[in-house]
Amino acid sequence: MPAAVLSTPAELLTKVPVATLMKQGDLRLAGDRLSFITHSGEVVLDAPVDEIHSVVPAATGIHVWHNTRCLRFAFKANRALAATWVATLTPLMGTPPEGLRVPAPWPRWMWMLAVVGGTAVLVMLVIALTKINN
Repeated sequence: MPAAVLSTPAELLTKVPVATLMKQGDLRLAGDRLSFITHSGEVVLDAPVDEIHSVVPAATGIHVWHNTRCLRFAFKANRALAATWVATLTPLMGTPPEGLRVPAPWPRWMWMLAVVGGTAVLVMLVIALTKINN
């Protein structure tokens, strides 16, 4: 049973990184369990740490894989906090299910490119709609 206890305020990110869709709560490692409970009391993750099979740092936090589900957590603190979580969880992890491919998270430049590209598309859409209505 791991002796590590680590608890951090975190945001659970959805597939679409929009602030209104994020869930705020606490990511906690205590005993042999990793959990994420939202401030409203919803238990999103409560699993034995050996069922966690992949943990990697991401632009603003970490990605944690539990079975086939990837949970993306963002921290408001600095990147050192993500490194602490990765260093703490890595020796405690189990192995991924057979045949499961764990993709790497997007690098920061790719997120920035997606934001700039999405913004450009929205601007062009607004311009086109303005011209149609005039």
